[in-house]
Amino acid sequence: MQKQDGQLSGLQKAAIFISALPEEATVKIFKKLKEHEIEKLIKAILSIENPSKEVVKEVIEEAYEHLKELSPIKLAPDHLRSILEKALPKEVLEKLLSQTFDTQEGKAIFQELEKLDSKIVANMIKDEHPQVIALILSQLKPMKAAEILQHIPKRVGVTNLQEEVIKRIASIEKISSQTLKIVANTLEEELLTIGAGNEETLSG
Repeated sequence: MQKQDGQLSGLQKAAIFISALPEEATVKIFKKLKEHEIEKLIKAILSIENPSKEVVKEVIEEAYEHLKELSPIKLAPDHLRSILEKALPKEVLEKLLSQTFDTQEGKAIFQELEKLDSKIVANMIKDEHPQVIALILSQLKPMKAAEILQHIPKRVGVTNLQEEVIKRIASIEKISSQTLKIVANTLEEELLTIGAGNEETLSG
């Protein structure tokens, strides 16, 4: 069986290593990093689940051959936030948190869409602007996005809505975290509406 740490990127290994250090040492490291390096590291920490002690040991042994004791692993967002508050100026911290944590939270709603029936999702977004539909579908797996697109009905005033959406998906480059958050909030409200409707149907 392939070792778990063999599947980790160098950035993820760095995230595990830093998270294994005492908080004071981690703060010192963050203070010496550039803003874009911190942002990458935050994303790496948030992208991995708590690793086993064996994996942590193997990762650290790559840097320190004679390391004998490991510090407790703490990869929770609250712990990360506490470290960043001590390491960074307030304005830099707020910028990073809004860009990184909001993006992570926003992505959760798209994971929920992956689980829903494609017809339901298509019905949710059918009246949105083609650019918004394209943005939403661009956050989903290609197969799921294609299924949803097939179920979006024709629209008056748009010659070929599906073709228009595909063109817009292809032209999407970078999506700001603020835009992603706005769309995610709208989708969340739609999901709550659907949930409430299902409850009324069951109770009726």
